[in-house]
Amino acid sequence: MTYDDNNIFAKILRGEIPCKKIYEDEYVLSFYDINPQKKIHALVIPKGKYIDLDDFASNASEKDILGLIKGINKVAKKLQISSDTGKGYRALAKPDFQLNKFFYKQVGKKYRWIDRLSWTDEFWIKYISNQNLETYVISENDELVGFFELLYNPELKETEISYFGLLEEYIGKGIGGYALSVAITKSFEKNIKRVWLHTCTLDHPNALKNYKARGMTVFRKENINILDS
Repeated sequence: MTYDDNNIFAKILRGEIPCKKIYEDEYVLSFYDINPQKKIHALVIPKGKYIDLDDFASNASEKDILGLIKGINKVAKKLQISSDTGKGYRALAKPDFQLNKFFYKQVGKKYRWIDRLSWTDEFWIKYISNQNLETYVISENDELVGFFELLYNPELKETEISYFGLLEEYIGKGIGGYALSVAITKSFEKNIKRVWLHTCTLDHPNALKNYKARGMTVFRKENINILDS
């Protein structure tokens, strides 16, 4: 199937069909639905030529994906339907594997996060569909800053912070300590016995200091040799 330049959204993007605009930037256009199904019914569409959501998920660039995520976040705040104000965090009520995938690749590219690079979209979707997994997004004003994933084990009564990190431009601004504190606090809301995570010498130089400053201790060490690929 090829992109239809005469579809209704393409015409709206070109200004050939009027819309009640809410927000627009170089990546997205948001407007009110002409046939609302709810009290507030807004659409946020990417400006690229994508056939549908599957096409966007498979072919959109990382900038387009981030642009759409930021656009949705800005529209939610503009319409006052977001509880996220200032520096804060929010859980993803409806997990979006593209968001997890984006943060994994962007945060992890400097720290040799490679175990998920071969995952297909189907595998990502299966992963985030785990009922014991929670994804939280760290934000400051309208900007996405970082994320963490909490993987709860009800049998062992423990939570693993499976992934945690900030986008490079926000490192060194004191946000990491706040984000880790939130991650630990949210973990213990499950009435668990412990919260834990993996780290290594490939991690940020201040990572271990941050973990220890939040009350975490080293419980096991391993030596692993990694061959350069």
